[in-house]
Amino acid sequence: MSMGGFSKSSYSDSIELLRVKKELNHIQTQMPQPFNYQIFGHWQFGKYLVIKIRYMNCTNYEGTKILLFEGVTMDQVSEWKHIDPHFSESTKYKSPIARFVPTPDGIDMAVSLAKALSEKK
Repeated sequence: MSMGGFSKSSYSDSIELLRVKKELNHIQTQMPQPFNYQIFGHWQFGKYLVIKIRYMNCTNYEGTKILLFEGVTMDQVSEWKHIDPHFSESTKYKSPIARFVPTPDGIDMAVSLAKALSEKK
């Protein structure tokens, strides 16, 4: 017999839905906010730019990302108000062409790739 018009199954489903919504909200608040960042390292090789960036709200790797861009300079990037570390086909915002683990090895890989690409042409 159910009480208050809810069966045990629908009560369990409601609890599970609330748990999933709470977890999703937690994940979304930790995702990098493209307007809340600080750049604290960059390396330019021809038309390739590696930046070390920290997203203030992000918690994985303390919010640090290593991004590789093509066709931009640090002067241009410093004027941007929005840097999304995710790959995108947006025509409004420039997307990185590669991302690397934010460790010394990741920086070395990003710099090596940028150098190799700039020397390729």
